[in-house]
Amino acid sequence: MHSFVAPPTPLVSSLLGFALALAVLVVFYMVRKPEERGWLMWIAVGAFLLKALLVPAYFQWLVYLGEGGFAYVDARGHHEQGVTIAEEIVYDTPSTSWGHKANDPGMYLVTAYTYILFGPNTLVIRFFLIMFVSAAMLYVYRITRMYFDEPTARLASAIYVFLPAPILLSLNHRKDPLVQLIVLFMFYHAIRVFRQEPGWRMSAALGVLGLIAVYPFRSGLILPFLGVLVICFVLANRSFVQGFLLAAGTVVVLIAVQVAIPEDARVNIDIYTQRTEAMLEGSAELSEVGGGLTRILRVTGPLDVYKIPFAAVAYLIMPFPPEISRAPVTTLGTFLHLISLALLPHMLLGAWSLIRGPDWRLKLPLLVFPLVFLVVLGTVSIGVPRYREIFYPICLVWAAIGWRIGTQLFLKLAVYGGLSALAIAVYLNRFGLI
Repeated sequence: MHSFVAPPTPLVSSLLGFALALAVLVVFYMVRKPEERGWLMWIAVGAFLLKALLVPAYFQWLVYLGEGGFAYVDARGHHEQGVTIAEEIVYDTPSTSWGHKANDPGMYLVTAYTYILFGPNTLVIRFFLIMFVSAAMLYVYRITRMYFDEPTARLASAIYVFLPAPILLSLNHRKDPLVQLIVLFMFYHAIRVFRQEPGWRMSAALGVLGLIAVYPFRSGLILPFLGVLVICFVLANRSFVQGFLLAAGTVVVLIAVQVAIPEDARVNIDIYTQRTEAMLEGSAELSEVGGGLTRILRVTGPLDVYKIPFAAVAYLIMPFPPEISRAPVTTLGTFLHLISLALLPHMLLGAWSLIRGPDWRLKLPLLVFPLVFLVVLGTVSIGVPRYREIFYPICLVWAAIGWRIGTQLFLKLAVYGGLSALAIAVYLNRFGLI
């Protein structure tokens, strides 16, 4: 096993980073309406403080394991490229770092500017990342509250910030918490436009700003996100003419963007298609060396289209069943994910309840958004479960809805029994018993 040298984490800059992140979070909630700066703010602050205690302990555990404080290659890359880019900016030298040229350079640049302010201390940026999770809780609450009562919204918010597996992911030096905040911000304002809420024109402008903000971090989700809007507008509970005009407006914006942007931009449809094809080719190569469900369900070309529904379902429950990996963090994450899977019956009941009743068309975004990304990511990225964090908060809204309705014992037994049977089959295969 490689042994990496950990970066310095000075106490003073760590405390300053923690204090500033906490102050930003408190101010973020203090300027909200009363119901949001009360109970919700204290839950957000409590979740932040819990993770702030875990961040240095988790870092030191990774140092003890010989990983230099970084659980993943890309996390270490964010740190190293952040240092390099920061030096280039401070000393005004020509840019030679590959972080500048990455498909999505946003996290490298955020790391660099954070290091310019606080020094190359990876703990500081992790404090800000866990702060983003607590800030994103506001939009989980608002999205749920728009459709359901306050107890359901509070339950969805609490599940979102305290579920163990996402907590573990948030402790790493990776962009997922920031991307999730921007996506939830966009989704919330998209729903306001969809529902024609008062001030929806401002929400439309803020949604566009969200698309611009997410572009440097996860450009590949922009086109699927716009696809979600088109689907919802077409199926909305409005007149055919209005739905058609809203969908047409979204398509016109997309075409205008395609005309205005450079040919090599990451949201150019041709470039996006090439990236998707490259991912499918990579999936085909991995399917030859992978194992278990991932190998079986990888979509490697047009002839595998029948696998897409199964891959989408599998993507929601992976990594499952858990296995002992050479990487302790991976092992820990797969076992913590079992707690998330305990919510699966509630999720299914909540999702099913959304399409029942006379107002089901108004609730379409809560279904379409996760389902579109389940299909897309299950098709091209089934081996990367962390991308699920893009849409997973809305699945937790499903869970809160189902929990409040009351999930029947039969559904729980059916889901847990099915998962157990799948786990037995996979384990028998892993150990060569079948």
